[in-house]
Amino acid sequence: MNDELKLKCEKLKERNKKYILKMHWNRNVLLQECLHALGKDIYILSSDKNKELINKLNVFISVKNNSYKKSMNNINDLLIDYKNEVFYIIWDEKSLPIVRTDFSNIIQEIESITAVSFDTWLIKNDFSV
Repeated sequence: MNDELKLKCEKLKERNKKYILKMHWNRNVLLQECLHALGKDIYILSSDKNKELINKLNVFISVKNNSYKKSMNNINDLLIDYKNEVFYIIWDEKSLPIVRTDFSNIIQEIESITAVSFDTWLIKNDFSV
């Protein structure tokens, strides 16, 4: 009985965390405007997938020693190379979701995306350049 009660309590805590996070997202006007601007062609990763992706990214960056990092002056120049590619949008605030969408969608809404947070990472689906 005690183990069963602990399990129920843990499930309730997890649901509460998700609810609080969702409420945080709903109160973030810039995030909501960005998600609305990106439209239906997005996928918001679950918190488990967020953690998994961040862990993979950390390993990738440490192994590659930042040799795949690219700075951009004009994002439109990249449209030719990445037009049909899928990217993840990662903001520097841990509580924000990670969003997956295609690069042309990112190009169209780059101002909304970068307005959400100061540092914005665009990571290609396979982590390559």
